[in-house]
Amino acid sequence: ECMRTFRGHSDWVHAISVLDSRHFISGSDDRTIKMWNVDKEECIQTFKGHSSFVKALAPMDGDRFLSGSRDRTVKLFSVASGECLQTFEGHTDVVSTIVALGSHHFASGSHDNNIKYWNDSSGTCVRTLVGHTGSIKTLAAVSDKEIVSGSDDKMIRLWDVSTGKCLREFGSKNSLVFSVTYICEGFFLSCGGNNIKLYHIPSGACVKSY
Repeated sequence: ECMRTFRGHSDWVHAISVLDSRHFISGSDDRTIKMWNVDKEECIQTFKGHSSFVKALAPMDGDRFLSGSRDRTVKLFSVASGECLQTFEGHTDVVSTIVALGSHHFASGSHDNNIKYWNDSSGTCVRTLVGHTGSIKTLAAVSDKEIVSGSDDKMIRLWDVSTGKCLREFGSKNSLVFSVTYICEGFFLSCGGNNIKLYHIPSGACVKSY
């Protein structure tokens, strides 16, 4: 049963991220990000700044969030002021996924096949993680120093962002990867096509398919 419908965007909505127990944000092809109150079905605030479609969102901390766009940038916004605090440039194609890593670092994945690890305090790209041969579709944090990535190359990779090294590869190259989600110590879920798979990180094994 659909409990509520939130209306306000003028084009497709591609990204949603929870801020707290009563608020979430949505990113759209109308180039805006909207913050909503789940109890009142109200748009509380609209964030502007991207020059193209908004494709990715991620909360950074209590008052800040990150957005990625087809304009090839990542932006850091303040929830309180509604202002863009910083713009991160470096990708050469659509920024399709973002994940926060602690209070001052994050990773972004792009259709340029690369993952970038950023320091939000300095505004710089610390390093670029190279290895995928297709667009990066999804990222998940395993810890503040390790992430899992899924790509159109049908591979899932585990990375150490502090060194830039790929620690492990998962997948048999016969299934698309649309999303990865870290669920508990040592395990993550992936989905692609009509399959959901549960992977064991230390062994690299797929322990269950749904």
